[in-house]
Order: sequence, then structure tokens, then C-alpha cells
Amino acid sequence: MKNIKILLVDGDPVYTSEVSEQLKADGSTVDIVENRAEAEKALAAAKYDLVITDLVMEKADSGFSLAFHIKKDAPETKVIIATDVNSRHGVKFSVDTEAERAWIKADAFLDKPYRYEQLATVIERL
Repeated sequence: MKNIKILLVDGDPVYTSEVSEQLKADGSTVDIVENRAEAEKALAAAKYDLVITDLVMEKADSGFSLAFHIKKDAPETKVIIATDVNSRHGVKFSVDTEAERAWIKADAFLDKPYRYEQLATVIERL
């Protein structure tokens, strides 16, 4: 994962600190923002190879909206949605089928909590 520029979008400072340190240790450059609005500003100012975003931020669907915005403006940018919606509310999302990918504009979906190795495997695959 060396030389990958990543935007990490999540309001949980413990999560972002842990994940960003691991990503940096693997050779990535990581910027952190707390919500969709900040993410859109960062994306307007810089080009990212990958965005890892939470789903529920300002609104329940902020992560979906952000992914749609990214894929519309920079379709080559990879998007991973990482959220605890499944463990908290029992709502399971995926991007396994063509129909799901048509409305969830993300390249991968991770359920929190996850092990860093799971994230690293998804990033390598993308």
C-alpha cells in the first residue's frame, strides 16, 4: 500500500487515529476529516487514490451521498464504506451484486469493527 493517498472520513477520533497510524505504517499518506462537508472540501483541494468513509455522519446516508459525489466527479477514486450499521441496527449492506453497485457507489463495504488485515486485503484487491 505504499504511495497511496487516502482520505479517511469518520467522526470517531479513536478509530481514525488507529486506522491512520496503521495505514501510514504501511506507507500511505492519510488525511483525516470528520464529515461529508469536510470531505468534499478536501476532495476539491486534492486528488486521492482512496476514500474510506463512515456511512452515518451528518445524516443517516451521508456516506452514500459522499460516495455518489466521488464517483461522479472522480470515478477512478476507490471508495470503501466502513460502518457499524450492521452491528448496531442489523442493517446489512454490500456491493456484491450489480444491483447493489448501481445504487451504492462504493467499491467495497466493511462492517465495523474489523481487523486491520481485512482493510488491508480490501485495499490490495482494489
